[in-house]
Amino acid sequence: MEIIHKPVLLRAVLENLLINEPLYFLDCTLGEGGHSEAILKQNSKVRVVGIDRDSEIIKVAKERLKSYSDRFVTVNCNFTEIDEINFSELFKSKGWEMPPDFGGIFDSILIDLGISTFHYKSSGRGFSLFSDERLDMRLDDSSVSAFDIINGYSYDDLVRIFFSYGEEKFSREIVKRIIKEREKREITTANELASIISSAIPVKFQKRNIHPATKVFQAIRIEANGELNNIKIGIDSAIKLIKPNGKIGVISFHSLEDRIVKEHFSYLSKECICPPKFPKCVCDKVALLKDLSKPIAPNDDEINENPPSRSSKLRVATKI
Repeated sequence: MEIIHKPVLLRAVLENLLINEPLYFLDCTLGEGGHSEAILKQNSKVRVVGIDRDSEIIKVAKERLKSYSDRFVTVNCNFTEIDEINFSELFKSKGWEMPPDFGGIFDSILIDLGISTFHYKSSGRGFSLFSDERLDMRLDDSSVSAFDIINGYSYDDLVRIFFSYGEEKFSREIVKRIIKEREKREITTANELASIISSAIPVKFQKRNIHPATKVFQAIRIEANGELNNIKIGIDSAIKLIKPNGKIGVISFHSLEDRIVKEHFSYLSKECICPPKFPKCVCDKVALLKDLSKPIAPNDDEINENPPSRSSKLRVATKI
């Protein structure tokens, strides 16, 4: 399969997560392996563990990185489950030395919350609103499909999802049109759904360069895969595995994701969360992160070279 995916914010990832030339790097959302490939090229000593919940895309990444097989290994699971992996056995299987237990295993960890080009172009799961593929949008078999969401969810639930996860102001009108159409027949394909959504939005409110169904497709994908719910869990799981003074970086692609990352990083960096009126701290909270960076965005050159990067942001923090 042709590799067409370009990793976003690549220079920022290398500059911010490889400062100390880490020996162990955890790529929590491997995708097609773009970030991992650059990390392996950048440092001849680094060993990379790549995690992904999609077993099909792991095959793509392994083919891409086959020349690094002595320094690269994959695990098929959701990044929310990484603290359940037996890394001792995994490292042993590769002949790697397990780091001394000083409070963590990995020197740096990356979580990229984006959807890979593979999913839009090659997965056959209806991620692209221009495709004639069956509605699915699942990254693994544990989640609910887009078909079930569109054909089975109630009016209220669909409105909530479209408005909350897609920030679509025409959510009610769109859902009314969807329900009207699904009463006639099941809505089965991505382009069929995209057409129904477009027909519910007045032409004068449709932007020239953005398909009117874009926000709703984002909302359905988020619901199907529990994407927003996974962010805090994934960050917490990752922090347990980082060595003291190790780095964690999270790449987000829209304001909903970035807000969760920003607020959770801030929460994890606080020593106390007691109300200001309390005379002394009683919460016993411990700060886990420091050195929170401002969001790092792509420059104009990267956006021109890799348009999907235009909305991406990288936030980096250091484990205390």
